[in-house]
Amino acid sequence: MEIAPALGIGDLIWWKVYSKLTSISINKIHINMNLINKYRNKPEQYNTFITYFISKLFPDAIIQKHDNIDVRHYPTLVYIDSSYLYNDYSFNTIYEIPYTNYIVFHTKARFDYANDIFRNNKAAIAEYMSKYTTDKTIIIMGEKHIDECFEKHVHNIESVYDILLNLKNNNTVIDLTKDYLYNGNVSIEDFEKDLQIINKADKNITFGYGGNFGLCAMASKHTIGYIATLNHEILLLLSKCSNFSLHDSIEKFFEDISKN
Repeated sequence: MEIAPALGIGDLIWWKVYSKLTSISINKIHINMNLINKYRNKPEQYNTFITYFISKLFPDAIIQKHDNIDVRHYPTLVYIDSSYLYNDYSFNTIYEIPYTNYIVFHTKARFDYANDIFRNNKAAIAEYMSKYTTDKTIIIMGEKHIDECFEKHVHNIESVYDILLNLKNNNTVIDLTKDYLYNGNVSIEDFEKDLQIINKADKNITFGYGGNFGLCAMASKHTIGYIATLNHEILLLLSKCSNFSLHDSIEKFFEDISKN
């Protein structure tokens, strides 16, 4: 099967889930360079990163680049029991992760059409983080800032890094964030280490949906996500997956995080 996908991390992961569940092999992937040029402010950097990611997620597929080609954003599925693909990714190196008994909070927040709901709850999120206490180590992962680009404004993307710093009030916190990641991690080593940290975490905490949400769908054994609304077919499917707990209620989200 040949595909010309949208080129976000989540889009590609969804195609891999589709391929695995349907046993339909994807043997050729067409990359629309105009799409990268339009949505990213550093297209060459993102092109290098996403090409590498594709080669590791679809190691047997041929990658062909075009100036322009019609894109099919994602395939249709009616049921999935898990989005876990960690063992399907071809790592360059398996690293020794120096952390145990930890949870990961992710900074990137993308809410698209539900952005008003998220913004109305930001103060409550900040207050909760300032009071949250756990005996586990907390890792903050992601980007401190979101690059200025077309996609940032189309999808209402921001970083909740400053809010997550409130976790330091009552907890041991390790900050693994980078200043910017929106055009892909320039260090493949750091990217693959992050994936392995996600995988070994007791739980991953996400806000909205985007690349970090996709990486948790792929690599996390347990993700707790606040998504503001379940009004999307993919979110509805993921909400029933064994490795996800998705919440459109901020109160239920807080309650779930607080469970040991």
